[in-house]
Amino acid sequence: MVESYIKQHFENVGDRFPEVARAIYYGIEEERNIYGNASKDEMKELIDEGIPVVPLPKIDDIEN
Repeated sequence: MVESYIKQHFENVGDRFPEVARAIYYGIEEERNIYGNASKDEMKELIDEGIPVVPLPKIDDIEN
């Protein structure tokens, strides 16, 4: 259920997640829902910058 919602309503930006999250936050790219991959250090940097992020298990690892 969660997996299908995310896949339908969020864009998968893969390993570009930190870059795209910053671009959206700073108004460089259009605002939209995204998901992707980020290391713990990258997540911490985003949070320290005030960028709202929520860690989730990998979508492909979620079991229905």
